[in-house]
Amino acid sequence: MNEPARRSAVPEPLDRSTLRSADATKPPVNASPVAEESLPEDRLDLPIARAVPEVTRGAATLRRLGIHTPRQALFYLPFRYDDFSDLRPLGDLVADEKQSAKVRVTDVKVEPGFGRRPQRVIAQLADDTGSAEAIWFGRRFVERRLRPGDELVVSGKVAMRGWRPQFVSPDFSPAGTASVHTGRIVPVYPLAGGVTQRRVRELLARVLGRSLRNVRDPLHADERSGLPDLAAALKAAHFPDDPGEVRPALDRLAHDELLALQLVLAQARVARGGQRAPRIPVAAEELATLEEALPFGLTVDQHVANQEVIADLGGEQPMRRLLQGDVGSGKTAVAAVALAAASRAGWQGALMAPTEILARQHHRGLAPLLEALEVRSEFLSGGLSPARKREIHAAIEAGEVQVVIGTHAVISRGVVFRRLGLAVVDEQHRFGVSQRAALQAKGDALEPHLLALTATPIPRTLALTFYGDLSISTIRQMPPGRQPIRTEIRDRGALPRIEEFIAAEAGAGHQSFVVVPLLAESEAMSAASAEAEAARLGEARGAGARPAETRPA
Repeated sequence: MNEPARRSAVPEPLDRSTLRSADATKPPVNASPVAEESLPEDRLDLPIARAVPEVTRGAATLRRLGIHTPRQALFYLPFRYDDFSDLRPLGDLVADEKQSAKVRVTDVKVEPGFGRRPQRVIAQLADDTGSAEAIWFGRRFVERRLRPGDELVVSGKVAMRGWRPQFVSPDFSPAGTASVHTGRIVPVYPLAGGVTQRRVRELLARVLGRSLRNVRDPLHADERSGLPDLAAALKAAHFPDDPGEVRPALDRLAHDELLALQLVLAQARVARGGQRAPRIPVAAEELATLEEALPFGLTVDQHVANQEVIADLGGEQPMRRLLQGDVGSGKTAVAAVALAAASRAGWQGALMAPTEILARQHHRGLAPLLEALEVRSEFLSGGLSPARKREIHAAIEAGEVQVVIGTHAVISRGVVFRRLGLAVVDEQHRFGVSQRAALQAKGDALEPHLLALTATPIPRTLALTFYGDLSISTIRQMPPGRQPIRTEIRDRGALPRIEEFIAAEAGAGHQSFVVVPLLAESEAMSAASAEAEAARLGEARGAGARPAETRPA
């Protein structure tokens, strides 16, 4: 990992092959590397060099990883662990396993590189049961830390050269010292260019040593559900003494992250409790009339979604509902019924899409449906002429336009609604919080109801995590005559067959599109380009292919 992202409190899934079960009664090979000292709680958010002077010279290294304070260091977690706690005599080493051995150095040799061959450092190792060698590649200056007669703990993956074990690029540390690199369960962190695992482990061990004692646990012991306290969880997440400590530690940190998310959502719900929305009551008979006015029949899922949306519109608190369904499942029809219901009750509606292409597509689909329901709609985007925009703005403010469909132009300063009662947002994850709030703020004294549409399939549990403040409606059925959408994943070995399928579809008069990272080839990036792929597909498969550029919203 060359570019660290913001580190969640939950690392990526553990590499289980590196966490073999261990005898819980066996003491750790090395003592804990985290020597605890006191650091006041309020200093956890100070610049790290000021709060922990021991890492002053390493502060620049930590900043390259996005770590600026002790608190950020505490939650910069490993993405994997290597179990080097298995300390064996050299005579008992086996191939292709990660192991450690306590050895003495008998010889050190540097072989200079030539041509494409890098420099090699080869150390001969021995103990009372046999001998082995360790080899490092490249100018890593390992030889400066190795002397014949040194006693070391060496940790790494073992290969067999004939009958003789060989450690390839192992870590090592002086025997008898507490180490974060060898003879224990070793954390592996995400790195930025030029930063090494050894340096990161050493710096984080120092920060933890000064910080852990003063980490206050927000949960009482009876609220932890058997999970470890926060300081112990952080220590075990970085430098576990036993494989069995890792899972409870990560569970505790995941618990805290989910708890924080739920508290934020609960606060948002409480804040919304004081908000009032326009009541838009729709009787069952009126809903049936609206549905029957559409030029096609609805599926059961669409009808259920209509009932859920209409029930929300009839309440005094603002509706916040996510309607999800695949492309072609009929979300637009549900939005049309809701917008028509708002219009019949004397309120205006707005639908905002992230791109002009998508907004125009919505207008083409919605306009005839709304017209059938006797609702006037207008399309609004930044691409319209100033005169046309002024005309539409005036009609919106006068209440002559019941539904506005458009892009970000819908939330521009010049748009003033007379009575905005319903805001529909398509693909809401592509809008910022401020943009969605700006649309709802057009509602003046009352908060408009919000209906969010998405074609991105989201499992219910994941949807509740990301959109926990939204109620969820799902359309699974396709309207009659529409083909279901299939999503498949194939490895690169299937590429020839995929290209044959594309060529066959082209021969049948159908279109396909291939998404690649670049429009044109680039010297700065080794990646497929649209121009090269179009030329290759056209030449190799006889398909008429041409590159096209996607533009950001």
